[in-house]
Amino acid sequence: MEEENNNNYQVLQDKVDDIKATVISNIDKLVERNNTIDHVLYDTNTLVDSSISFKHSTRQLKYQLCRKKIITSVGIVLSGLIVGFIIIMSFCGINFLKCG
Repeated sequence: MEEENNNNYQVLQDKVDDIKATVISNIDKLVERNNTIDHVLYDTNTLVDSSISFKHSTRQLKYQLCRKKIITSVGIVLSGLIVGFIIIMSFCGINFLKCG
C-alpha cells in the first residue's frame, strides 16, 4: 500500500512538474511576444515619424521645383522680349524713325 501511495505521489509530482514547465514556457513566450509587440510599436512610430518628415520634404521639393520652373519661364519670356526688341530696333532704328 505504501508503495502504491509513493507511486501515486510520484505520478502527481510528475504531473505538477509538467504543469510547471508548461506554465514557465508559456510565460517565456508571453514575455517574448510582448517584447516583439513593443518592437513592432517602436518600428511603427518610427515609420510614422519618417513618413511625416518625407511628406514635409516632398512638399518643399515641390515648391522649389515650381519656383524654379516659374523663374525659368519668366527668364525665357524676358529673353525673348529683349531679342525681339533688338531685332525690331535693327530694322527700325534706335528712334523707330524707319518704321513709322
